[in-house]
Amino acid sequence: MIRKNIALIVMLLFIGMIISPSSSSIIIEQVSESTSSDKTLYVGGSGPGNYTSIQDAIDNSSDGDTVFVYKGTYYENLDVFNSIKLIGEDKNTTIIDGSYNYERIIYFWDDNITITGFTIQNSQYHGIGIDSSNFSGGYSHGNIIYGNNIKNIKLLGIAIISSWRNIIYRNNITNNRYGIYVAGFYGDASYNCIYQNNIMNNNHGIVLEPNWQGNTNDNIIYQNNFFSNHKNAWDRNTNKWDNGKVGNYWDDYKGKDMDDDGIGDKPYRIGPFVRVTKDNYPLMKPYGNITCYPKNSQSITTSSGQSNNSIIPSIGNLQVNNDTTPPVTTHSLNSPEPDGDNGWYVSDVEVTLNATDNESGVDRIEYRIEGGSWVTIQGDNGTFEIDENGNDILIEYYAIDNAGNEEEIKSFTLDMDQWVPIVNDVTGGAFKKNGLRYVRFLCYAVDKTSGMDRVEFHIDGEHRETIKGSGPEYGFIIQWSEFLNSKTFFFYHYDKAGNKILVVADSQHYQLLGTTIIGFICNPEISDHNISFFAVAVLEIDYVGDCIPEREISISILKHFTFLNNYNRYIGKNFICATFFDWYP
Repeated sequence: MIRKNIALIVMLLFIGMIISPSSSSIIIEQVSESTSSDKTLYVGGSGPGNYTSIQDAIDNSSDGDTVFVYKGTYYENLDVFNSIKLIGEDKNTTIIDGSYNYERIIYFWDDNITITGFTIQNSQYHGIGIDSSNFSGGYSHGNIIYGNNIKNIKLLGIAIISSWRNIIYRNNITNNRYGIYVAGFYGDASYNCIYQNNIMNNNHGIVLEPNWQGNTNDNIIYQNNFFSNHKNAWDRNTNKWDNGKVGNYWDDYKGKDMDDDGIGDKPYRIGPFVRVTKDNYPLMKPYGNITCYPKNSQSITTSSGQSNNSIIPSIGNLQVNNDTTPPVTTHSLNSPEPDGDNGWYVSDVEVTLNATDNESGVDRIEYRIEGGSWVTIQGDNGTFEIDENGNDILIEYYAIDNAGNEEEIKSFTLDMDQWVPIVNDVTGGAFKKNGLRYVRFLCYAVDKTSGMDRVEFHIDGEHRETIKGSGPEYGFIIQWSEFLNSKTFFFYHYDKAGNKILVVADSQHYQLLGTTIIGFICNPEISDHNISFFAVAVLEIDYVGDCIPEREISISILKHFTFLNNYNRYIGKNFICATFFDWYP
């Protein structure tokens, strides 16, 4: 049914494809015959003389030229008649939209055409079509389609009909009826290399149609990732679905990897007849390292024993460049030196990662913080913020180039504490010792990140004392005087990173100082302001209220006392049991 339906349509129309970079150890380039042009024509943008239509630029190009298209959406159907490079500024924002009309979006009529950097979308028929069948009258071989997004094509994403030695790699091919369709239709469709593509959410991922007056053999398909397709692949011919070392990643592969080498132990069978075609080295995870054709290869024997040189005309060599050198990544911080004390950061840090690769180029950078999930930065640079708190926060990163080479993981650490210490209200109270009045202040503070460093005591704006240490208790004692009755006390709690928190106390809260007298007296004199008496024998207790536990107890005999008239309990003519307070409420 596939053969009848598709082959009939293919007589009239053609295909397209797209896929995103995967990883591999090769970069394939096309070495074209020398040309006499090599100029660049621009489409879009704001430059003087730029074309507004891609087709107009193609029509005015010659073999060897480059047509560069600035980002934007272009509603066109293109016919490419010359050996040119068609390059989009950005594959995600340079869009060729077929508007779901009944035309091919892009059709190749010449050899050695390269197309890259586009989103090709929305067609009733095909995305990119390469047709060299005798029926169509076209003649196109040795083309390169890479680094594109091909999506929402009602029939064929990329169609290769009776065309040889095309390279299809690093495209994202999604939401099409057939992702890639290859058929020998009145001519051979052989020696095509399809690798490193992401083929997702299609009805059929890749279909290699049975021969119809032509061969569809000796194609190589490897290191592609097949996800969520109704049917991943269909092949009733003699094609290679691995390169002898690695194959493709299949999301429906059920085999195991007992030796843990990343390759499934059993082949992946490819329909419709599972005994015919198989991937001998299915990948357990996406991507891998492989090679395609040898550099300057001259002869490959077909399944029929015929040398390819007798059936493939000279269209330039396909050159394989081996990139075995991983990229190099460096990091920098927006604040090279910590903005806190003792090597601590006390505010968010912006990290910039820059990767370089002089061969295949950088595909992506991966990073993670404190052993969390890896985060991907597409391209060769990017930034992220660190806002965590901790000692020796670990940041790891590495880059992967377009050939799949992975850099060894690099790392650095930093200390960050953006939290102030945790404190309680200042407690304390007044007491008398050796006839002098004092006030003790007790501070409680902890810091679970950088740790406590010190507490500073200020009276109004004047620094009086600093106590250093890890805490959690810090005690300050000052001798009281009338001067302090109207003052405000400031307690600054610092952690080792320099974060601080202030606790303020009012002097009136700590002035309560009392003396209790119990015993025998004589001659008490009481005025509005003072109380005086002569103690025959009394018990004297000096105390400071509920906050400070110290008491000073003494026995006084034949001693004269004078207190403020601020007391409670009992004062008689010869006996006393009263507590006097040294301040007025």
